Amino acid sequence: MSSSLTTLSGRCLCGSLSWKLPDVHVGQVLVCHCSECRRVSGSTSIPFAALPRQPLLAQLQDAPGLANIALSEVATRYFCRNCSSMMYMDYNAPNTVWVPIGTLDDFDPQLMIQVPRDSQIFGENKMAATDALCQLPLQENFGTYKSDVCGGIPFDQLPSWQDEAAAAAKQKEKEES
Repeated sequence: MSSSLTTLSGRCLCGSLSWKLPDVHVGQVLVCHCSECRRVSGSTSIPFAALPRQPLLAQLQDAPGLANIALSEVATRYFCRNCSSMMYMDYNAPNTVWVPIGTLDDFDPQLMIQVPRDSQIFGENKMAATDALCQLPLQENFGTYKSDVCGGIPFDQLPSWQDEAAAAAKQKEKEES
């Protein structure tokens, strides 16, 4: 299965590292459940896209904000030294690096149909809660998020995030006047 060419771009959270690859071939998409990916991301897994090594490294390799860490003998993770966003993972393959999909500016779901995507690797390390977490309902913005749910107040009596934001804005306005 081969994918068509597309333009992809990505950046770190703070924006100090960015890249753009026109006419790029995405080699594979996979989700890694290994314990290192879980711990370094603070999430249950990391989805990656395999991208051509040379064009990406030409834009990022000598960037002053790029740092790295080798958590194993297998690969080196490269990240922004300012905001800690992982930018790519290098297995020293001659043609490929792996970019976390969450750092992409956009990832066309149609691309998923065109590339090999049959892998969730390190399945033996997959957290039991992963599937249940994926079943939580999707909500706009903060949804039902409430900042202080461990204080003993019943959930339905806590202020919403909108109420908290309005109160914070009012307090700031009061302090500035």
